[in-house]
Amino acid sequence: SSGINAEYGSVKIKKIDRKAMLEGISTGNQGLKHTETVDKSAANVAGVKIKKIDRKGLLDGIESGDSKLKKTETVDKSGPKITVKKVDAAGVVGELSKGEMKLKKAETVDKSGPMVDKSIKVKKIDRQGLLKDIQGDAKL
Repeated sequence: SSGINAEYGSVKIKKIDRKAMLEGISTGNQGLKHTETVDKSAANVAGVKIKKIDRKGLLDGIESGDSKLKKTETVDKSGPKITVKKVDAAGVVGELSKGEMKLKKAETVDKSGPMVDKSIKVKKIDRQGLLKDIQGDAKL
């Protein structure tokens, strides 16, 4: 452990001679400390019994067609659910044209127009004069 030690308040900083450290690593003379770790990468399968399968035999059986596979039933729910309701279009059009069918009044909330507060005055612009100025030699 060669190096310069410095102390700042209650913190001690140890400077390490990098060249000497790299030489020690390359020659194998670097004194490394042994550390203990807790390896948690293995699966936690305590009390679980795993059935061994003859994989080669299973694959050979599938290739030859001798394998007895279980029949499975599936319910495909991936498609859209479409319900077709038949309407007598000729009857509806006939009733509308005779005036016999009463339609309900539809209530809507139209939010397509601009919202301008009533206290704001919008100034009218002389558009024709503006266009003439743009086409002509208007000076700003």
